[in-house]
Amino acid sequence: MKRASSGAYRSLFIKREFRALLGPGYGYFVRLVALMMAMLLALGISLGGLEQLRIRMDDPFTNTLEVAIPLGSGDLAQEAYDSLMVPEVREALYIEGGEFSQVTLDWLLDMKLGEARWFRNRSLAVDSRLTRQLLTDPDLLYRDVGPKGLPERPSDQCGLIVTEETVRQLGLDPQTLEALPFRLEGNEDSSSFTLFLPVFAIVKQLPGGCDMAMPDPMAVMRNEPYERFVRPFDRNNQVSLLVPDLDEDEIRARIESSPYAGEIYQVVSSSAKLDDQYTYTQVTLSLREDVGVEKRQVWRKRLEELAGSADRRVLLTYPWYCDNEAENRNMEIKKYRLNLFFSRLDNVREFELKLNELADGLSIDMSRIESSRNFSLVARLTAILSTGLFMFCLLGMVFYMNHMVQNHLYRNRQGLGTLAAFGLSRRDLNGMYSQIIILYTVFATGVGFLLVLVVKGILELLGTGSYLVILHPYLFVAILLGWGVVILSTRRSIHQYLQKTPGDLIFNR
Repeated sequence: MKRASSGAYRSLFIKREFRALLGPGYGYFVRLVALMMAMLLALGISLGGLEQLRIRMDDPFTNTLEVAIPLGSGDLAQEAYDSLMVPEVREALYIEGGEFSQVTLDWLLDMKLGEARWFRNRSLAVDSRLTRQLLTDPDLLYRDVGPKGLPERPSDQCGLIVTEETVRQLGLDPQTLEALPFRLEGNEDSSSFTLFLPVFAIVKQLPGGCDMAMPDPMAVMRNEPYERFVRPFDRNNQVSLLVPDLDEDEIRARIESSPYAGEIYQVVSSSAKLDDQYTYTQVTLSLREDVGVEKRQVWRKRLEELAGSADRRVLLTYPWYCDNEAENRNMEIKKYRLNLFFSRLDNVREFELKLNELADGLSIDMSRIESSRNFSLVARLTAILSTGLFMFCLLGMVFYMNHMVQNHLYRNRQGLGTLAAFGLSRRDLNGMYSQIIILYTVFATGVGFLLVLVVKGILELLGTGSYLVILHPYLFVAILLGWGVVILSTRRSIHQYLQKTPGDLIFNR
């Protein structure tokens, strides 16, 4: 029987038995492919749905609670905050710290439309945990515009931190942005003007759904009359404008050759850049006579005519400064929100009761906490359902393979008994059938995986491809585990069946 057990015979035996196990019209193989495909789809959809939910729920501010402060309740909120900052209370409630913030609606200039748009603005304590998180967390920080962190001197802290989405809404490039046109609106259009504020950083998101944030010193100045920004505000002999599309030499030449040159004592120009797309020339005209607000608007229209720009307006601006070195240093922001930072959320319910006890009427935004808890629950349920579906499909494949192989062995029992009687050992038969089962399972997995790829492609065309994940470590672990269980279980069934003697196999005893 040495010849029978040679490599050529083994190869022929494996090929013929493999074809036989495919079934009439490949029916047996198709059913196994369907089971494998169902397992891959069940796991892929579960992983994809969970990943999409995680993306939607991804909130780096989960451990931050926001307390709304009603108008006129600032002192009450301050007393409650002082009570919560007592070391014993902080330790019991896992409070790391907190800060008050001012939330307002402010204007930014849309450079494409040439008009101002509302954006939600908030203040930031310069040295708070939240500010450090925004400027250092790679999940939050999109780009540092200037030196890392905020300037040290309060007078240098007048600027903005803005979200990437806000920058794009304004038609600007977040990769090259350096400044933003912050619009201060007066009672009339003639008393409105633009400040080009430096941008300290661009972030992916801000807490509370805000679009931009400014350090407390800037927020203090924003609350003050315009003359705190501009010196002097009402009347002097200077007009500052931002002219698009023309360089310094060109705009100076046009001004000096214009009919208005006799009214001008001196022209000073410099470059002013928002991003690579929007570069302006800042022109400061020193006039021979003092001018008021209305006259400055006249000069804006004159320079617009001289610039000949149809797409972008000449902007009236002012040399501004942030005076927080003197009397404004100790001025406080308006207390609209109280943000509290927690190391853990285990005792957040106790915190809610404590806050109601200290200051009844302050409302807490618990939606983020509840959403986080709901996400954890959904994630656990999804994991349980995914495991259940995987086990169901795996058991289905085990039962199917065992049933298919046992039926095949039963139909071929006489031939197997004859081979055994002529000297083919049980070890050889077990080895050859084990190779057949391994090849069968691997081929079924490959075909099933290709079909899942086709489904993935169709979903991509429909715009829902992200809900099916097929390249995930868990998926490959599940495939390897499925292979192991199916192959070992089927080998065991083959081994048990082939324990019979050649006579028992031939005569079905």
